[in-house]
Amino acid sequence: MSFYRFSISLFVSTVVLILAWIVFASVFMPPIIESAYRGESLSFLNALIDKRDHSLERYLMKWQEIAWRIPLSMLGFSVLLWLLVHPKIQSLMEARLQKSDTIALASQGLNTMGQQRLVTVRALIICIICLSLLAITTGIEIWPFSHYSMYSGKCQDCVGDIKRLRWFGLIPNGEEVPLSARKHLRPFDESRLNLSLLKLERRPKGSQLLDKALRNCLDVYEANRLAGLHNDPQLQGLRLYRLVWAFDPWARNVDRPKEKQLIYEIIRHEKNF
Repeated sequence: MSFYRFSISLFVSTVVLILAWIVFASVFMPPIIESAYRGESLSFLNALIDKRDHSLERYLMKWQEIAWRIPLSMLGFSVLLWLLVHPKIQSLMEARLQKSDTIALASQGLNTMGQQRLVTVRALIICIICLSLLAITTGIEIWPFSHYSMYSGKCQDCVGDIKRLRWFGLIPNGEEVPLSARKHLRPFDESRLNLSLLKLERRPKGSQLLDKALRNCLDVYEANRLAGLHNDPQLQGLRLYRLVWAFDPWARNVDRPKEKQLIYEIIRHEKNF
């Protein structure tokens, strides 16, 4: 096949693959993620999301972050392949490699390595490099290649203040005690519950929705207490705060927020609760 025909075939194949991927990623994959999140998909897909501490929106957002990298990787791989098979690049590489191989082997008193063996070794090296770059750019595991980032990540709001929702319970003597969703409000967990409450707060009838949600959380707390899932005292109410910290890369002020904004509170009244 001539280089011109190869270039046309590579271009058409790349465009078709990218378009097919865009359709798959935007049309077919979101419903699959939603069904897996609800545990209604195939078992191996359900296991990917099972017992994760994120909302469905977070998983869909993460998928979008991964999905757009795949076409870029396809495009980059095609460009790299086109460059590697370009006649001028091939001639230049073969001349340099043959010269270096001849010098290296001649200095050791060995015969020149066979052309087929050289091509095999070079192809293996190129595959290793390409797969490593694919894992790094897409952020997905391609065993045995990994993008492992050593727990590092980009913080979007680390320039100024950091804001987080925190729960506090009111015990009978009027004191506030910090609550943990994972400990006190099972089966809820911190990240998923807090994200849901943030969305409720932003809705037009956010106050009414928050009231209903917090009353349900208070019922869950009491049900878990009676079931022996925790040993903390009965609560008279719940308070939801937004805590604000000045960003400290070493988290030395984690127990000393600079602001504590009350978002909502409910008090238990046995007659109408």
